[in-house]
Amino acid sequence: MENILNRIKQVAEYENVTITFLEAKIGASKGVLSRAIKNNTDIQAKWLTKIVENYPRLNSCWLLTGKGEMLNDRKSEALQDAASTNLHALGTRFSEFLLHKGLSEKKAGNLLGETDSQISNIINGHNFGCDKMYNILNVFKDLDANFLFRGSNPMIIGNSGNIDYQSNATHTISESLLNAQQELLKYKDTEIKNLRKEISELKKDYKQGIPYTRVAEERTKLK
Repeated sequence: MENILNRIKQVAEYENVTITFLEAKIGASKGVLSRAIKNNTDIQAKWLTKIVENYPRLNSCWLLTGKGEMLNDRKSEALQDAASTNLHALGTRFSEFLLHKGLSEKKAGNLLGETDSQISNIINGHNFGCDKMYNILNVFKDLDANFLFRGSNPMIIGNSGNIDYQSNATHTISESLLNAQQELLKYKDTEIKNLRKEISELKKDYKQGIPYTRVAEERTKLK
């Protein structure tokens, strides 16, 4: 998640705008991106699609995975301008990919470490975290990110042949568990820092004889 947020910062720096300006441009409330960047928390995938929609030359594969260049070449830009970037269209394209590969929602969920309902949410264009998009491209390595996000480019990357996803299922699930463990550790560290800050302010207020009325900070949400 941190790498995606860092790339969003790079986009703002390249465009010479602030994160607050970027939030306004994509229709997000003030603080949606800045809080996520500060606390290294997940953001909804719709904000990634909005960034891609507002910056047509931006390479969606680079934004999500860090692969390739930040900007697409001029040849593909015309295709991207006309492409749909809403979540419903994204879900439809993911459904097309699963159909092409002969994968059911249940089998796709097993490979991705997601529940059937989570896969259904993606296919039906409901809101979901961008970490799920990263997971999809990480597991289905032959799925083109620009096809998924914009409908441009062929669905399958190059001549990747038929990948046996099932043979990699154990590795994928283990990797997902490791990532989940790392996220839990980050969450725990954040909570400890917040608690220490509250205790420090409590002690300070107590010494000054000030009644403690401060509302506790919002806890980091664990995705």
